[in-house]
Amino acid sequence: MNMPLSHYRMKKVARAFTLIELMVALGLFAVIMTIAAGSYLTMINANRHAQALAKGVDNLSFALEVMTRTISTGSHYDQIGTHELTFLNKDGVSVTYAVANNALRQTVGGVTAVLTDPSVTIGSSQLTFIITGKQSVNSDQEQARVQINVHGSVNVGPGSTKSFDIETLATMRGSDL
Repeated sequence: MNMPLSHYRMKKVARAFTLIELMVALGLFAVIMTIAAGSYLTMINANRHAQALAKGVDNLSFALEVMTRTISTGSHYDQIGTHELTFLNKDGVSVTYAVANNALRQTVGGVTAVLTDPSVTIGSSQLTFIITGKQSVNSDQEQARVQINVHGSVNVGPGSTKSFDIETLATMRGSDL
C-alpha cells in the first residue's frame, strides 16, 4: 500500500504545534512560575522570621532559667526599686540582675555578663521583680519567692519585631521559716 508523499507531509504538519500554541504555552508557564517563585520567596521570608523569633525566645528562656536557678538557691533578696534585684548566691557572693543598654545583665561579685542576645530588646522599666516572704521580715510565715516579669521585643528581620511578655516565679529552695 503505497501512499503518496503529500499524505506523509500532511500527517507531520498535523502533529506539530503552531507558533501561537507555543507562545500561549510559554506564557502560561511563565505566569505559573512567577506565582510559584513569589510563593517560594514568601515562605523563605516567613521561615527566616520564625527562626529569628525562635532564636530570640530560646535565648531569653535560657537567660530566665539561669536567673531562676540562681535565685532559687540564693538568699537575702533585696530590691533596688522594682527593676533591679540583688541577693546572695549559694556561695554567699552578691548577685544583681538588671537591664542595661536594652539587655538583661547579671553581675556576680562585681563581674557583669550579658545574658540576652542582641536580637532581644528589654527596656530598663520592662523588667520587674516582686519579692514576697523576704527573710528580713521576722513575722512572715511565707517561703521567700521572687516573681520576674519581662516585657520586650525580638528583632525578626529588617524593621520587623515581635513583642513578648513573660512571667516566671523563683522560690527559695532553703527554708527561711
